[in-house]
Amino acid sequence: MLAISGQLQKKVVHCDVQELVNTAWAFAKLGLCYQPLMDAITTQASRKVAKYTARDLANTAWAFAVLMLVNVPFMKVLAARTQIRIHEGDTQAISNTAWVFATLLYRDEPLMSAISSAALLRMPEFDEQGCATMVFAFAALEIWRQPLLNASVSQCMSILRRPAGSSRAPQLRHLLDTLAASVERNRGDL
Repeated sequence: MLAISGQLQKKVVHCDVQELVNTAWAFAKLGLCYQPLMDAITTQASRKVAKYTARDLANTAWAFAVLMLVNVPFMKVLAARTQIRIHEGDTQAISNTAWVFATLLYRDEPLMSAISSAALLRMPEFDEQGCATMVFAFAALEIWRQPLLNASVSQCMSILRRPAGSSRAPQLRHLLDTLAASVERNRGDL
């Protein structure tokens, strides 16, 4: 795999956006962190970030979070572009982006405000995993957004009222545990 990584590192300069995203995602999915390749990807991605969609940004950031790579200059580039594009993302892109920055403990207030705003607009479309991820992310970064919490709780109640099959029980349990932990952590702010 080292030989493949080395060859990819040389070719990254010629990659388009989708190839950069796919390469970062694939290495993260395999749990392989070849630093020179990831550095080459950050260089090229930074140059091409204006062409990234909300999903491309989320998937690239996800790869870095999975590999626990915190490249602060690159995170700043991703955060700045994500603020602009996050409203174009679906609920998974929105919640995954929040998860990424929380996982890396990269606190960027303007980005989290943009994520909160996008999530509030799309909240009726969120499933239990998306709601739990949003609440977790904001709690992990100790950023309290009362409207987002209220909307998440409301959406959770809506989900709980639906006919629930036994297959959804673990997700619902996770959702309730996440909400309870968030409320407990932020009780003094209410």
